[in-house]
Amino acid sequence: MTQPSRRYDVLIDTSGFFAALQSGDVGHERALEAMQRITDQRLRVCTSNFVIAETHALILARRNRAEAYSFLTSFDGGAIGVLAVTLEDEREARAIIERYADKDFSYTDATSFALIRRLGIASALSFDRHFLQFGLPAP
Repeated sequence: MTQPSRRYDVLIDTSGFFAALQSGDVGHERALEAMQRITDQRLRVCTSNFVIAETHALILARRNRAEAYSFLTSFDGGAIGVLAVTLEDEREARAIIERYADKDFSYTDATSFALIRRLGIASALSFDRHFLQFGLPAP
């Protein structure tokens, strides 16, 4: 896992990964355009171990084992930083869920929000309305 000492600009959420990977997804073109902007602007990108687990499960359920495994091995090159959610991030995630009682944030989303706050990440590649509700712009 990548250490959080490196500064990141964008966190990629499960919905961002899935839209980019699935040509039939309604957000596919927007995800590819966002990824191109990220590349063009040389933004530093990360995700979390929780997001990877959630995305793997989604690909496994909606596609197949081979594509799910391919997704897992795509992180071997290190182009996307993989951050481990800490126990403190998990505590903060629970506090976020409690604080936003009118929202149905998932635990994975809330851990992403905690990471984003802790590391000062400016935006998220996500098609999940919860990221907008939390105040995070797209890249």
